[in-house]
Amino acid sequence: MHQQVDNLHNPVKIAAGGKYRLDRAGCGRTVLGKKWIAVRAGGALALAIVLLLSFFLPCSGLGPNMCAFRNTFGIPCPGCGLMRSFCAVSHGRLREAFIFHPLGLFIYAGFALYAVIWAAEALLGRRLLEKLENKLKDRVLWCFVFAMIAVWLIRLATGTVC
Repeated sequence: MHQQVDNLHNPVKIAAGGKYRLDRAGCGRTVLGKKWIAVRAGGALALAIVLLLSFFLPCSGLGPNMCAFRNTFGIPCPGCGLMRSFCAVSHGRLREAFIFHPLGLFIYAGFALYAVIWAAEALLGRRLLEKLENKLKDRVLWCFVFAMIAVWLIRLATGTVC
């Protein structure tokens, strides 16, 4: 049974600009508002489209270089090779995926995981991994940023950017 959420009996969570609200049972679960259900559904759809495209696109790329960073500055961006890496993962070519971008397999797995989580949250109308996300999100984000920059600099220095 779906419970109504109101501001009189339930404290508003600070997270995400107060868009999440505790449910009446006070069990710590948060109910997503309509706006955030749409955001979760849209995010899940976007990730799913990227992953589905990777099954149909060739691993070698589409021909012309479409990276705005590379076209502007003359050097590859930190994400250059990710889509080709995704395509290689989708085609079962894990060695090629690593060559295209060393973090491609991990990012692919993260995309797949979040596509499923966000779709489930949109369907259920509530957050699923809130406590885990709250504990890890900043750490994971900074580790991801550091890894992307480190891999980019190593690839630039060694000339291994595809």
